[in-house]
Amino acid sequence: MDKPDPLAAEVTHRLFVGCVVHPASRTQLDVDPYAIVAVDLHSGCITAREVLTDEAEAAAVVAGLTIRYGGPARVSVTQLGPHQFLLPGFIDTHVHASQFGYMGSGYDLPLLDWLSTHTFPEEARFADPAYAAGVYEAAVATYIRYGTTTAVYFATIHTDSCCALVDIVRRRGQRAWVGKVNMDRNSPDTYVETTEESLRETERFVEYVLGNDQVSGPPLITPVITPRFVGSCSAPLMEGLAGLADRYDLPIQSHLSENRAEVTWTESLHPECASYTDIYATYGLLRPRSIMAHCVHPRDTELRQLQKHGVGVAHCPNSNFSLISGVADVRRLWRHGLAVGLGTDVAGGCSPSVIDAMRHASLAAKVHIIKQRQEAVDDEACAGCNTENAANDEVTPLTAGELLYLATLGGAEAMGLAAELGNFDVGKSFDALVCDLQPRDSPVVHLRPDEAWATKLEKFIFLGDDRNIRQVFVRGQKIHARDI
Repeated sequence: MDKPDPLAAEVTHRLFVGCVVHPASRTQLDVDPYAIVAVDLHSGCITAREVLTDEAEAAAVVAGLTIRYGGPARVSVTQLGPHQFLLPGFIDTHVHASQFGYMGSGYDLPLLDWLSTHTFPEEARFADPAYAAGVYEAAVATYIRYGTTTAVYFATIHTDSCCALVDIVRRRGQRAWVGKVNMDRNSPDTYVETTEESLRETERFVEYVLGNDQVSGPPLITPVITPRFVGSCSAPLMEGLAGLADRYDLPIQSHLSENRAEVTWTESLHPECASYTDIYATYGLLRPRSIMAHCVHPRDTELRQLQKHGVGVAHCPNSNFSLISGVADVRRLWRHGLAVGLGTDVAGGCSPSVIDAMRHASLAAKVHIIKQRQEAVDDEACAGCNTENAANDEVTPLTAGELLYLATLGGAEAMGLAAELGNFDVGKSFDALVCDLQPRDSPVVHLRPDEAWATKLEKFIFLGDDRNIRQVFVRGQKIHARDI
């Protein structure tokens, strides 16, 4: 995080002037070429957002806000360039920080084989806090560089290493939910806990996080209860974790219906329950501020159960493709009233970038269109039909606005934090990115002088990467800046 500049000690507000991209809702993306966002640097919250008609009006509004906030000595103005825009910070709703070191490995294996071959041996190494800290330093720095202002992290079962991750995230200034993983069954001998140990160490981790927050205002880091998945957690452990979530008023994260073999195996462990989802419900782990990653193969009854309990979904399309798990249908999740955000799911996913997650989400939606059209062709009753029109309104490509929504406000809604994060509504935290389409090494090419902002944003989504993230802010504080 940037150190305070003594010469700017009296500055109380910062104004950003230029193009502002604001996902007002899932169906409305506001792209304002001339706009101003004002930030109170003490609270880190947005105090004004003005949409303007031209540069002359912008200058007049800047002058008025400067007077309102105490004069030029107390106001810093950032003028965005012609190919720069302000975007809410990315929210990664599912990422395994401990898996960063072997990202890109083992993608010829399905989920359960991949876990036993790559994941569990690597995560067992995190019994060494020094080893863990080295991986976590690199991971958190990378996620921030790619524009992730809020992350929902899985760590490992090792409490001291989990605390090291918390310390690194806090020092870097990122907002995060951090979870100590729980595993007391069906796990390697070198990577497993007893039920009692798992509950005791989880509470020790929770107390560490809650007792060491040093940020004024609401904490940036929240401990999240983290049963790895049903297959690795006994019924007594799940019940105990639900009790800890109740006692400390904590969110919950886990995996659900990622892979068909996983679903079959999991449901065989609990014949007393109606479904994979019902297992979580039976043991008290479904509630508002619960996030379930994947949801690739759920029945409609399960989706209704998730919606009833207010559960959010982390859509992880890169991982679902990479581990041959299947393709989640975002529009189906939306039709059932579920809040959905994006997850990179490193290292199941092969990129730490939420921009990449947007691209894969676009592809995933198109897979469902292709599937529907193919089914129409294969159905004798549809012989001779126009397959170009076979896709109905429920199965259509995700728009650029919907992709940006998933990466920002959708993630905030899935976490139950939409009142605080996700766009530039007045009163929300200023978690934001200054994006630049034309740094010297930009992957976004062939921008024309008269290019519409809608086209520029599409190019950012489908061509952009960390080179296009110029600055990263969390709660009004700059936590990353790129020199180029």
